[in-house]
Amino acid sequence: MSKKGSVLMISLWILAILVVFAVGLGHRASINLRLARYQRDRLKAYFLAKAGIQKAIVQLENDKNGYDNLDETWSTGIDSVTKKPLFENAEINEGSGETFTIRYLYDKEKGIYLCMSDEERKININFLDKKQLKQLFILRGLDADAESLAKTIFEWISGSGTEEEKKVFKNERLKTPEELLLILEYFYQQKRLDNFKEKAREVFNNVEDLITTYGGNSNTVNINTISENVLNIFANIVADDVQRSCANCVAQKIIELRNYQTEKCFKNKDGINLDVNECPPAAGGLVDILKANFIIFESDNFKIESTGNVNNVSKKITAIYNRQEENKKILNWHEN
Repeated sequence: MSKKGSVLMISLWILAILVVFAVGLGHRASINLRLARYQRDRLKAYFLAKAGIQKAIVQLENDKNGYDNLDETWSTGIDSVTKKPLFENAEINEGSGETFTIRYLYDKEKGIYLCMSDEERKININFLDKKQLKQLFILRGLDADAESLAKTIFEWISGSGTEEEKKVFKNERLKTPEELLLILEYFYQQKRLDNFKEKAREVFNNVEDLITTYGGNSNTVNINTISENVLNIFANIVADDVQRSCANCVAQKIIELRNYQTEKCFKNKDGINLDVNECPPAAGGLVDILKANFIIFESDNFKIESTGNVNNVSKKITAIYNRQEENKKILNWHEN
């Protein structure tokens, strides 16, 4: 009986070990299967996001009317014929549940996500001179550092600083708006601030919604897509000391006239026929300067943010695309 009992105990221990081993193998296999599914879904989400970028590019290239309109499909994401969303949870294989979505901004007034955005609705920091840069920072409440900030940024881009600075400064146009953050970090580090990175980020966040580095070879904005807030600042920047007193009034009149148009946009300079009698006397001169030198009606560079979704896995790609006929290419590509 004693031997039989020992054999039974040994058998039970062996059985227990085999059970634990089998459970361990099963658990490991389950983890490997979940990892494999995750990698599969991640890859699918990535290619769905890429498909979204390509579909957005096709939409941009099909828009050939010679002017931009914030009610066009590239902006709203809504098909002009069916009135249905083209880029919200779009499926390549119907019923698969695997989608991509393109959007950049939530419009609180309309309660919808807007689709793509043109970069020329912002102010191109590469083409501002020192006086204009200074005015930009003053208008954003950075009066104390405005002049020295403007000088540093201008010399960083233009290469007109001291010989020592030229060794540090880039001496060429910024390729992305985020490069401004590097300049700001350098600026506040030179001021010996302990929290120079935090200060640089604070200032960058203050102006990020106003600036771009994409578009054209001059300081122009798309009058059809620019917001009233950015147009206010832009008009103040390009105005002389006398005209600055009427800059906000002129910006308001332009936006009001734009919204009054049938398509809520201007097709040429002749359409910007403003009644500025309610504005200060210099308003007419500022309007003439804006029309002559600083206004365009169609943008070339667009920001596309595409997110692929498969099960609970998401992959986001952000690209800047230039649709100019002789220069079609992706200028910037960032994957999250």
